[in-house]
Amino acid sequence: MIRAAAVTLLSLMSAGFAAATPMECAKTSRVPVKFICEDATLEGLDKEETRLADLAASGMGMTAAQKKDLSQSQASFRKTLAACRDAKPCLQRTLIERIYRLRQAYADVRSKDAEGTSLGPFIASCPGLDGLLEVTFVNVAPALAFLSWRDRSAVLQQGLAASGARYTGAFGEGEAQFWNKGEQATLELPGRPPLNCKMQEVGAPSTAPR
Repeated sequence: MIRAAAVTLLSLMSAGFAAATPMECAKTSRVPVKFICEDATLEGLDKEETRLADLAASGMGMTAAQKKDLSQSQASFRKTLAACRDAKPCLQRTLIERIYRLRQAYADVRSKDAEGTSLGPFIASCPGLDGLLEVTFVNVAPALAFLSWRDRSAVLQQGLAASGARYTGAFGEGEAQFWNKGEQATLELPGRPPLNCKMQEVGAPSTAPR
C-alpha cells in the first residue's frame, strides 16, 4: 500500500540532510555552478542527484554500452545545469528532473532510499488525463514533487494541507495543484476540472534517461 506522501517523506527525514557550508558543498559538488552551494534547496537536490548517479554507475550487470549511455547523459545534464548559471528555477527544474530520470531508468538507484531524500516515480492513473502521470517526491526544504506525463512536466512545492500532502506550482498560464493521501490523489490543471487519480506502486525502469 502507498502511504501519503507527507507521511512517507517523514521516513526519509530520519536519514536527514545536514546542510553543508558553501565551502564544504563546493568541494563535494560535481557541477560547475557555485550558486547551488549558496541555496539549501539546490544543495539538497544536488546532493541527492549525486547519490543516485553513483548508485546507477555502480549498478550490477551494466553493460559497456549502458555505462557509456549513463556517462553521456550525465555529461549532458551537467552542461544543461551550467547553462542555467544563477537562475534558481532553471537549476531546480534541471536537478529534480535528473533525479526523476535516474530513478525511472535504473532500479539500483531505488535500492537504498532510506539513505536519501527522494521517492518514486509513483504511477498515478487519472481518468481524463492524456497519459499516465509519474510522480517523484524529493524531501528538500521545502519538499518538492516532479510530475511528468507524455511531453509535459511540472515542478510543485509542498504547502499546507488539512490532510495528506498538497503541492502547487506554476504550469502554463496558471497553477497546477496535486494532493495525495494514501493511494488517492487529485490533480488540478489550469482551465480543467479536478481529476481524481489513483496512485500505484513504483513503476519498473523503462526508457533510458534523456
